[in-house]
Amino acid sequence: MFAAYAVLVRLWSVDAITATIAVVLFSCLPLPLLYTVAPSGLGAASIAEIATQFVIQGFLAGAVAIVLYTYTVHQLGPRQASLFMPCIPVTTAVIGIVVLDELLTLPQFIAIAAIAFGMVFPMLQKS
Repeated sequence: MFAAYAVLVRLWSVDAITATIAVVLFSCLPLPLLYTVAPSGLGAASIAEIATQFVIQGFLAGAVAIVLYTYTVHQLGPRQASLFMPCIPVTTAVIGIVVLDELLTLPQFIAIAAIAFGMVFPMLQKS
């Protein structure tokens, strides 16, 4: 979906703020239906927990990430901007190693190597 998003943002020449507002608003449309149909522990959560999740998930991981990604698409183009997406699990694994003293399993190590190769290989072909 992010590939289609990147191409359409570039094609339509939508600025980062406008695109983010559209994504945030359209993402909220199914919430009333989901709240009534899907089980939720929202009623048991404290206001502090809800506010914290709103800031972290809604603002930082949501709006700020989309603004930065859309800006990157405008600056680098959809092809180069898409190379940043695979960095997310790699960065998460590295932070887990540094902060939580986690150890990588063999499949995780292989996956990180494959992601790194997949990001570097297209750049090598250009040279």
